[in-house]
Amino acid sequence: MLDLIKRLAKKRYYQEKNDVFSKNYIQNLRDQILESDYLAKNHLNYRFSTTLGFSVIFKTETINKVKDKFPYFCEYIDQTISNKYNAYYLNPLLIPLDAKVEPHIDKSLRSYCLDVPTPERVSVLYIDIPKMSGGKLILYNDEKFIEEITPVINKLLFFRGDLRHEVTPIEEIFSDNIKYRVSLVCEQYYLDSNQLKQIPDFLIRSDTSFSNFLKNEI
Repeated sequence: MLDLIKRLAKKRYYQEKNDVFSKNYIQNLRDQILESDYLAKNHLNYRFSTTLGFSVIFKTETINKVKDKFPYFCEYIDQTISNKYNAYYLNPLLIPLDAKVEPHIDKSLRSYCLDVPTPERVSVLYIDIPKMSGGKLILYNDEKFIEEITPVINKLLFFRGDLRHEVTPIEEIFSDNIKYRVSLVCEQYYLDSNQLKQIPDFLIRSDTSFSNFLKNEI
């Protein structure tokens, strides 16, 4: 009974589903992200300084622009994004050996709106996971430990956007053919009309070189 109560309590904070997508979709999603010209050292804050990625900012009315530009995100968007929200920050996240993500609460839209609230929820899909030591997601409510989650390929996780979280250092990778812990993260916000006006309708953010950026835009 005590275990059941604990499981029910944790559902207030996060939910997880396994094998949500087809194996072919996961493989294609991995390949498209790894081959993307936008992929570069992460432009996010210092807590992500040892990771790779790029970001897509959009609103409910521009979801189709995201799908047109990144067709390989379509199934993920359809499965994870709720119409209860109206602004989104989508971020492929690659973590290599010896890297980590420092404890933080997601608020990536703060660059555009200083009084932006925390996301209503955050969704994470694990796309490629090497055999490794470390690389676990830790969730906290304030400073109180909630759960340690081991990433598994094709696991889809939703957690409350006000939760502090971190990814522990990847201390060792035992796979010869997988060099990164690859996930796809989406922060989902509900903003009031004034906050929403400050957010770009559709924007791709990447620290890739200007020449690559120009090539993609042409």
